Amino acid sequence: MKMKTFFKATILIMLILIIIMAAFFLLMYLDIIKAPSFVQAVPAISRYLPSDEKPLTELEKNEIEIDNLTRDLKTRDKKIADLNRKIKDLEKREKMYEQAESNYKENIADLNEQLINKSGEGQGSGDIYKDMASYFAEMKTQDAAEILAKMDDTDIIGILTALDKGTAAEILQKMDKNKAAGIARQMLVTTP
Repeated sequence: MKMKTFFKATILIMLILIIIMAAFFLLMYLDIIKAPSFVQAVPAISRYLPSDEKPLTELEKNEIEIDNLTRDLKTRDKKIADLNRKIKDLEKREKMYEQAESNYKENIADLNEQLINKSGEGQGSGDIYKDMASYFAEMKTQDAAEILAKMDDTDIIGILTALDKGTAAEILQKMDKNKAAGIARQMLVTTP
């Protein structure tokens, strides 16, 4: 029996505490009493309690929105200025690279011209054709024929005459028939 009475008393005390807490919350909710700071710190409870802040007027809302938009506009202006500066830097670099490329092309052309002049001074055209003929003699005849077909006729004749007759004949045989006939006709005229 003692146990039953103890259990009933415990439940009764808990119910009284719950009713007191509910009444206390109702008084805070209706803003009759001010909620203590530790209650306001609990997010689940504080959102149901009235806040101390006054609702903003339309003018205040508009001013806040204008301030936010102004800050956003300033940051975007800074980004645009940075991008414009980067574009100008890239344009300067592009011009420098184009100028450097132009200078390199001029230097290469000058060096090629000097190389041609020096090779022409040191060797006669017959020596140049002999050197080139040694390269073509090492190639497959089909490849040699395709490369020679793209050259000037005088160069083809010079190289073919520097090759031995068997290799020259094989290369002529692998060439286009019309091109080979024209080269052979010119060889008859130019060679003694």
